[in-house]
Amino acid sequence: MAEVKDKVITVESLKAVYDNIVTNIANPNILVNGDFQVWQRGTSFNNVGTFVYTADRWANCPANEQNLSVSRDDNGIRLATTDERVCIFQPIDKKLEGKDYTFSISVDGVVYDSVTFNVSGTDWHPFDLYYNGVRMGAFSIQHKANFDHTYLEIYIEKQSAVINWVKIEQGSKATPFVPKSYTEELMLCKRYYTKHNTVATIYYDYTDNSYATLVGFEWMRTLPTVVNTAGWALNNSAIGMASESYEVMERQENKILIRYRFPQSKANSACCFSANIELDAEIHS
Repeated sequence: MAEVKDKVITVESLKAVYDNIVTNIANPNILVNGDFQVWQRGTSFNNVGTFVYTADRWANCPANEQNLSVSRDDNGIRLATTDERVCIFQPIDKKLEGKDYTFSISVDGVVYDSVTFNVSGTDWHPFDLYYNGVRMGAFSIQHKANFDHTYLEIYIEKQSAVINWVKIEQGSKATPFVPKSYTEELMLCKRYYTKHNTVATIYYDYTDNSYATLVGFEWMRTLPTVVNTAGWALNNSAIGMASESYEVMERQENKILIRYRFPQSKANSACCFSANIELDAEIHS
């Protein structure tokens, strides 16, 4: 029979087990679309203006005047500029103050040193990013006055870079980045921006009440703005729709009402109405 020897459990061995568990259990990422999976607006953008969204939830920095190009990459988001550095920005839909948070980022396949921060007030709070003792860029945090959100700006000291992922987690220790499924990330993004195709059968007489009402979108962060429309049609015939032809009405219990008014020439008839719309509930200030 094999001999079983007693093993002594020490404080040091327990601490090693604890540290291993803590290191390999990932905290959730506060950022939405942290690894740039979702691109509802398109996958390539040139001469991106300030505060213009590209990958979902990510925009060019509000105060950045650089000539920025943005495109989807198999490994994240590709940024290029004729300036000295690239910049990217996300407004976070909560205030990150009064607690420790840790920032982590991977750029061009390299994970930079993580940074723990605890800030308050409405000033910008900059933090340098390092790898092997070399400054690689910076990020800044600002709590917006009179709003319940936080600005995050990231600068990378390169004219071209692929950011693989970005993570902010609660606590003073960086844990591994674990990506969400595409479906989960997409649903989180749709809270801020979504595209929708609607088809409805209507009958109207072009009075003040002659509207078709689209119901839904209860998941959106706030009442959205109809920012773009395409493919308006009645009975499969294309029609032009002026901006005053549609409006976001209100949030009622678990739904948002959007109504459309149609050309008078189509009145007093049953029509099959279809349209593609884009609804924007993003943070723009």
